Amino acid sequence: MLQSIPVRLRFIVFGSSIVLGFLAFLGAYFIHAYFKFYGLSESTELLQPIDWLTLVFMFIFIALFVYYRFHPAAALTRIRRLAGLDNMEYVVQRAAELGKPILFSLGQLSIAAMSNIAGMEYLRSLARHCARYSVPLYVITRDGTLLAAARDVVRWAYDHERRGDLFDSDRIFLLSPEQFAFAASAGAMMMRIRPAGIFIFGYFRAESLYLLETARASGAMVVGATDEPTQMPFLLTCCHYPMIGEELFAAGALAGDSPVLRASVRVQDIWRTIAIGLIIGGMLLCGLSVLLEHFGIMDFDQVLNSMML
Repeated sequence: MLQSIPVRLRFIVFGSSIVLGFLAFLGAYFIHAYFKFYGLSESTELLQPIDWLTLVFMFIFIALFVYYRFHPAAALTRIRRLAGLDNMEYVVQRAAELGKPILFSLGQLSIAAMSNIAGMEYLRSLARHCARYSVPLYVITRDGTLLAAARDVVRWAYDHERRGDLFDSDRIFLLSPEQFAFAASAGAMMMRIRPAGIFIFGYFRAESLYLLETARASGAMVVGATDEPTQMPFLLTCCHYPMIGEELFAAGALAGDSPVLRASVRVQDIWRTIAIGLIIGGMLLCGLSVLLEHFGIMDFDQVLNSMML
């Protein structure tokens, strides 16, 4: 269980992040000095303005990540809830009432893909609900590394709920690494076992529409998530609870119990806000430079170039 860090320890955590940022700064400083001393760098200054800006952003990133890593409650309160995550238990309860199983499908690529890592965290939480309500869980994969990881994740979830006797490794299997061979096998399985809920997570291509249409035809509630832009319209059309883009990774972080994942999601949101602010600020500066040059007040581009050199 995630527990909040006492307030007095937050200053310790933040102080440690400052120390880490300072050590990173010293490391970059001495490395730069080493290259300059041995003539490996043509720069006349030890640190350029752009280097200072990079160090500042790196320091802020380290400070935020360490803070949210050891204070997960602060990260959780600022992450928007997702319908595909909040209704996970409802779909499992519906399957228990109907006496039907749950089917979970991972996407293409291997376990090294970020979408599959997030899917594994979601699968962990789903398997715990299935174990709690004694609902059979089928997991289909198309890669050997995903198969091994999925079995370990589901086994851990059943053991965590003290229902290890219900775990059946034969329900977690590899269909085919080929794109449409996997889609045909998965579609046939959906129509054969008629699950009450189908979860489709990960990176998909043209086979996603076939999988989603077959899932809807089987009468199941469909929860889908992908980070592939070309397949997002199909998920929005066919899924009861779609999650697109970054929602896939946020769902994986919220479903799991890892403070590292939740901290990374929160810090990424902060950096996106900063990036949007920098883009808007750059647009305003460009407009201001045009006005200043038009009225002959100053050459703004020359001032910026002198600052960056």
